[in-house]
Amino acid sequence: MKLFFERLLEDETVIDFDSSSADFKLFKSEWGKLNAGILNDATAKVTINIVDAKFLLRLDLIAKLNLLCDRCLNEYEKSIEILQAFLYSEKKADKSKGDLEEESSEERFYIKGNPVELLDIFKEELLLELPQKNICSYDCKGICEKCGANLNLAECSCEKGEKFNPILIKKR
Repeated sequence: MKLFFERLLEDETVIDFDSSSADFKLFKSEWGKLNAGILNDATAKVTINIVDAKFLLRLDLIAKLNLLCDRCLNEYEKSIEILQAFLYSEKKADKSKGDLEEESSEERFYIKGNPVELLDIFKEELLLELPQKNICSYDCKGICEKCGANLNLAECSCEKGEKFNPILIKKR
């Protein structure tokens, strides 16, 4: 969904997204191309406030993703909640005049051209929230290096003596 700042008439505009909206279906199909898990459900609320010729965009995004555990290869569901604020301005801030506050919690952006694509913001924020390593639980034991058994479900019957080294397979 494209957001045209010049078309905003009210001081506060609220845009709601849910799983049934056409924009969300487009977002879900684009998300599938990223290999970043399966997006099950998502809701988003975007609030835009106009303050002193600047646009404060607040994003409240809740999503449920199906991911594969990097240790045991089981699928698990992860809920992600994102609360983020962005400040858009039609003119670049002049640091020499003190236009940028040092301790601001919002990310600041210069509006280079309309429109701003909200679905791109959703995608970027979700990607930033994904863990670098997907682990289904803190105590996940993973799979056996030799037989591939899921050690979370049962102990395997492999010998516990030597460590498995795939490089040495051809030497045996």
